[in-house]
Amino acid sequence: MHAFLKHMKQWMQKRPWGRAVWRAGHHVEFEVRGLPRGLACLWMNRFRTSKSILMWTFGTRKRRNWGDDINLYFFEAATGKHVLRCPNTWLFRQMGLENYLCIGSTLTFFPLETTVVWGAGLINNEPGWDLISKPRKILAVRGPLTRQWLLDRGIECPAVYGDPALLLPRFYTPAPRSRARIGVIPNYADHERNAPALKRIAAWSEARKIAVNGYGDWRDVIDDITSCDMIVSSSLHGLIVAEAYQIPAIWVEFEPPSPGWWRFKFDDFYASIGKEGMEPFCVTSLTSPEEIWARRSLWTPARINLEPLLATCPFQLLSFA
Repeated sequence: MHAFLKHMKQWMQKRPWGRAVWRAGHHVEFEVRGLPRGLACLWMNRFRTSKSILMWTFGTRKRRNWGDDINLYFFEAATGKHVLRCPNTWLFRQMGLENYLCIGSTLTFFPLETTVVWGAGLINNEPGWDLISKPRKILAVRGPLTRQWLLDRGIECPAVYGDPALLLPRFYTPAPRSRARIGVIPNYADHERNAPALKRIAAWSEARKIAVNGYGDWRDVIDDITSCDMIVSSSLHGLIVAEAYQIPAIWVEFEPPSPGWWRFKFDDFYASIGKEGMEPFCVTSLTSPEEIWARRSLWTPARINLEPLLATCPFQLLSFA
């Protein structure tokens, strides 16, 4: 059957009408697959509003990317409500259900006409990246660079900054773990390509590799980060959690470096905590533990007032274990 479908696709792609039919079929399949989630969102919104939160996120419960997944885990733990991922389908957009966009560099990835933005940011400010639709309301954004980008497009945005993950210490006390000198947190792309520089640093006896994909309980990542004397991370949320719990952290790139198009999100975050102009430290296969450790002395605590972010939170957040 698979071979037949592959042959049929190739045959249809050679004809203009065939390409149109194939695209239409693909769109219908996408809508049908999103139907159960869309109906679940409608049901929860109509009959269990006090028990659910509808949210745009790339996060899943399959533990693929911790920085996205905490949209589900953090807000469920802190609100006691069930977080439902909005399906990015035409039918869901017609429902007009209020939803939220919170943690992540996701402003340009979802239709936001019924969305309340609280803490999300932009991934890139280069030409070609733009909003699918204007947000219904913006309460806060990750940093001042995201805000300026929105203001340049005539979109109202208050000067309220902060990735919501910075609030974690107010609601979660990490469980004690055995100490490690250096915590190494590659982003999911670095983890998958397993660069030689990353393999070497992760093999150091004084290092602990902390995975943002394939992790256990989501709180394990926080516990591991706070059990280290310093963090080296190419993962943005590895840096955010370390800064939140005041663990000295340095932004690194593992040679060969990842594409530069996602640098904006790091600049935006660092600008929000009073650390403009930060540059990543390039870790090569020749970098020594002493070189990494020496950079710990350059770290300074984040400078950000989180009260405005907390005051604009659209949910009631409570402590959790």
